[in-house]
This record gives sequence, structure tokens and C-alpha cells, in this order.
Amino acid sequence: MEQNFQSNESVRDYVLQDERLLWTGKPVKPIKLLPGEKFNIVFGVFWIVFSIFWMGLAFATVKKFDEQDILMMKIFPYFGIPFSFVGLYLVFLSPFRIMNKRKYIEYALTNKRILIFNNGKKKTLNTFNYSDIHNISFGCDENGVGAVTFFIKKTGATTFVDGHPSRSAMRTMAGMYNIENVKKVYKIFCNQTGEKEP
Repeated sequence: MEQNFQSNESVRDYVLQDERLLWTGKPVKPIKLLPGEKFNIVFGVFWIVFSIFWMGLAFATVKKFDEQDILMMKIFPYFGIPFSFVGLYLVFLSPFRIMNKRKYIEYALTNKRILIFNNGKKKTLNTFNYSDIHNISFGCDENGVGAVTFFIKKTGATTFVDGHPSRSAMRTMAGMYNIENVKKVYKIFCNQTGEKEP
């Protein structure tokens, strides 16, 4: 069914009549990166350093060639520049995009489905049936703020982009990030899916 999105809509508006709402939440502020996302920043720094080191070696090697050598050898060191931009993206742009995207997320758990609503520039609603998820896990800090992640067992999810059904490829992993009382949310997941708590 096509859903008409409005900027003031909430994920509660997509709970069906025969569903019972168990929990709703949003990422808490300040929005923090997950450990794996922080690793991308460290990897990006090493990527930048390696790119600069590689270009330095390439320029030193090119100096040994005289003017009659082919042009390709002269421009060879500059091939490292795109790799430097990849590192800059990982260090600066990627964390900003992740945190900015989560500002517009709202989550809900019902007795039948998981709903993840993005009310940003490109509005999307992802719904997952409990029967289609597995390998649920959670992690949190000392304040109980953290993430619940899970894997999709099959393509049993519905995705709406700007109110229209989307048949794009499903992610194999999804989750709820930067939420309070994450252990409580994890228990709801376990109760609804039948998974045992560790």
C-alpha cells in the first residue's frame, strides 16, 4: 500500500490497527559513533598517510627518469591523489553523514514488526517482521545508551522511499542506534523473536 509521507509524521502513524505498540524511541543526543565506525576514522588516517608516502616514493622514482621517458611515468605519482580523497572522506565526511542521518531517525517495536522511520530529506520507512530476523545483539556504554543490531534472514522487509514502495536490494544487517535503555529494547526483541538472552 502506498504511504503518503509528510514532514510532521511520526513512526507511530504507521502502526497498524491490529498491532500493539511496545516501544518507540529516537537516537539520543549527542549522537555518538559506534566502535566499528570509529575504526573507519583510524583506518582513514592510515590510508591518508599511506597515500602521501606512496606519492612521495613515486615522485622520487620519477626524478630518475629523463625528459625523453614516456609521459605516463611523469603523471604516475598523481594517481595517489584519489586514494587520499578516500581517506579524507573516511575521516571527515563519513562520520558527519552518519551522525546527521541519525538525527532524523525514529524507531518503534510492535508485537508484530520493527519499524525504522527516517524523516530526513529522503523519507524512508523500513519494516521488518520478527520472523525474518536473527542474530540479535546489543552493546551499550555506562549510561545504558547503545545499539541493537540484527541480521535479515530473507527479503521479508518492506521499504518505502518518499511514500513509494522500493524494490532495492535489502541490507543483510540493520539496527537501532544511539538509543537509551538499550537492554530493555533488547529484551523486547528476545521476547518477540523467541531468542534466549545470553
